[in-house]
Amino acid sequence: MKIKFTIAAAILAFSASCAGAEPQNQYKLTVNFDPENDGEVVYLFDYDTGEKIDSTLVDGGIALFTGSADTPRLVRIISGGERFGSVILEKANIDVWAFEGRCESDGVLSMRSDAFEAEVDKLGQQLRALPDDSASAIKADSIYAAYDEMMEQIIAENAANPLGKYMFMNVASSLDLAGYDEYMAKYPALKDWTRIANLRDGLLKRAETSVGKKYKDFEVTYDGTTKRLSDYVGPDHYTIVDFWASWCGPCIRQVKVLKELYGEYADKGLNFLSVAVWDKPENTLEAIKSHEITWDQIIDAQSIPTDLYGISGIPCIILIAPDGTIVSRDKQGDDLKADVAAAMSTFEAPATKE
Repeated sequence: MKIKFTIAAAILAFSASCAGAEPQNQYKLTVNFDPENDGEVVYLFDYDTGEKIDSTLVDGGIALFTGSADTPRLVRIISGGERFGSVILEKANIDVWAFEGRCESDGVLSMRSDAFEAEVDKLGQQLRALPDDSASAIKADSIYAAYDEMMEQIIAENAANPLGKYMFMNVASSLDLAGYDEYMAKYPALKDWTRIANLRDGLLKRAETSVGKKYKDFEVTYDGTTKRLSDYVGPDHYTIVDFWASWCGPCIRQVKVLKELYGEYADKGLNFLSVAVWDKPENTLEAIKSHEITWDQIIDAQSIPTDLYGISGIPCIILIAPDGTIVSRDKQGDDLKADVAAAMSTFEAPATKE
């Protein structure tokens, strides 16, 4: 089973977590803010269940958490509605620099993560050093294979603790239903996490809305107005649907791609719709204004469409044919452009027919 990945993204995703060690031992978590944040409340939420674990005030630029955990636990650090990374609470001295995205820990699991990250970084350097020629494709495949092997090993060795579970979550978006079932058969301890156990339902929903399937309708009411996806899909045009959020960097980067497609195809039978998920409406509206997005929007959809379509990460961009069939899904950049070009090359909008 091959996992396609971007090495740089894997490094960034993994470096967000650091960990301690043995269960039933003390941890000291120091979150460093600016002194101007004094008096603000900082929360720890369980990464898996969303349960609030603890809270404290920033004092002298520091939010300090101490305690013990019966088992290692991955938690999110949140203040003022903003996320400041994730850590594993365990026997360790853990220091987080909130505005730098940096974490240091003397825990055993943290040292494992540091070692893994260092090896991934080496692979990334090898990949970036490859010349741009046909022979490099074979070498690149061997680098990908090495990463797959490393990922498999760290998950296998840590399936019963948050490190392995977190790493599995990083690769889960690349799995189909058969791949997921294969992992669960090999490492049943992964299903101890609610998030992981629930992934199967999401994969089923994704399969039901994959390329070749019909789109599923949904409706969202915001500010007294109800909008449905079916309001935008129709027999006279293709429809490109972008599920996004204002805080999502990759989503914002795809706005440029969508604008290029809009400029080329908006008057040739391609309809555009963005659907804001997992976001505060006021932040969505500000992002629409600042990035000058001119096509229609469904605001405050939250998890309504993501649950329906089995979307675990955004942006998720779907291209729907006039007959309601999904002809492209989860493509970005040049791959998305290619799918749109292929669809539109054989389409003649009714308004242009003689």
